[in-house]
Amino acid sequence: MEKTSFETLLDRYNVFFLDSYGVIKNHGGLIEGMDRTIQKIIDAGKRYVVLTNDASRNQEQLAESYHNLGLYNVKPEDFVSSGMMAKNFLQAKIKQGIVTYLGTDNASQYISELLQIRT
Repeated sequence: MEKTSFETLLDRYNVFFLDSYGVIKNHGGLIEGMDRTIQKIIDAGKRYVVLTNDASRNQEQLAESYHNLGLYNVKPEDFVSSGMMAKNFLQAKIKQGIVTYLGTDNASQYISELLQIRT
């Protein structure tokens, strides 16, 4: 398997999708060097998106949790969560009927926004 340097990837791609758990952080906290890696993406004028299955928090809370780990260069709009994807799925696939949501109030905002659009 051929290895490619991160600098080569920066030149080659415009958007980077970063998995939250296992790439940016793990059970021990922030993975060493991720703050510098994200800053390199920003400095290169590229875009990155943090993907997370944490549907219990909204984007602002997700960004704050990373700030608490010492990763200060992430913004709320840098996150895509499974809760956001649920909203997109409902918008695209479920045109009528009753939907039940089981989860936190914070994450319910995505479905509430969709319901406001439809009414």
